[in-house]
Amino acid sequence: MSAKIPTTPSLARLVQHATWNEQTDGQSGGSVFRLDYAHERSLFIKYGAAALADAIADEHIRLNWLQGHASVPDIVHFEHSDGQAWLVTGAVPGVPCHTALLENADARHTVVESVARTLRSLHTTDVASCPFDASVDHRLLLARSNIDRGAVDPDDFDDERAGWTVEQVWQRLLELRPQSSEAVVAHGDYSLDNVFVSGLEVSGLIDVGGTARADRYQDLALMWRDLGEFGADLQDRFLEAYGLTEIDSSRLEFYLCLDELF
Repeated sequence: MSAKIPTTPSLARLVQHATWNEQTDGQSGGSVFRLDYAHERSLFIKYGAAALADAIADEHIRLNWLQGHASVPDIVHFEHSDGQAWLVTGAVPGVPCHTALLENADARHTVVESVARTLRSLHTTDVASCPFDASVDHRLLLARSNIDRGAVDPDDFDDERAGWTVEQVWQRLLELRPQSSEAVVAHGDYSLDNVFVSGLEVSGLIDVGGTARADRYQDLALMWRDLGEFGADLQDRFLEAYGLTEIDSSRLEFYLCLDELF
C-alpha cells in the first residue's frame, strides 16, 4: 500500500520501497505503521499532528535517553515541524507479551518471570539521571486537565469501575493518594502489549512516551491488571519474581484509578 500519512522529502526516500501495514493494537496515539521491505529489516513509523505531534516528540526524547538503559527500539529517523511529527524506529524482535502468553500456555511462569526481571532492572536505573517527571502531583494535574476538557470516556473504565462517573474516580483518587512514594525510572505504561517476548524472554519495550521518575507502582499496577486475564496465579508470580513480599493494595488501586483518566 502507499503511504496514508503526509511525508517529507527525506521520509519519502526512506519509505519508498516499503509495504505499509497499519497497526491498530495499543493506545500509543497517532498513526502507526509497520514498514516491511523485501531485503531489509522492518521498521515502524509513528505520525501525529498538533498535540499528538508533541507526544511523539516527547517519546523521541525519552527513547533517545533510554538507549543503553533498556532494550528499546533504535531511532532511525525523526522530524518535528509545522505542527507534525514523524518517528521511525527499528522493529523489536518477537511478539507482544499477550500473544506470547496465549501461545505458550505451559511456559507462562517463565515468561512472566522474565517480565518481572526486566521491570526490576529498569527500576534499578539511576533515578537521579532521569530528567523526566511523573510524580503524583504532576500526574494528578494532568488527570484533572483531562477531566476538565472532557477527554475521559467512562465507557472505557475497567470492570471494577464500570458504571462510575469520572468524578467518582477522581474522588477515589484523592482518597487513595499516597502519602509517600519511592521514585524509580518507570516505563509509564508497562502493559502486556508494550513488552515484547522472543523465545520466552523479554526482547524489548515499546511505547516509552511515559518514561519518567515515578512510583514503582505505576508500572506494577498496570502489568498486574493485565495479567489478571490469565489468573491470579500469574499476578502473584509476577509480583514475587519482581521481589515484592508484601503488596500495598492502596497504592495498587490508586494507580489503576489514575490510569482510567488517561
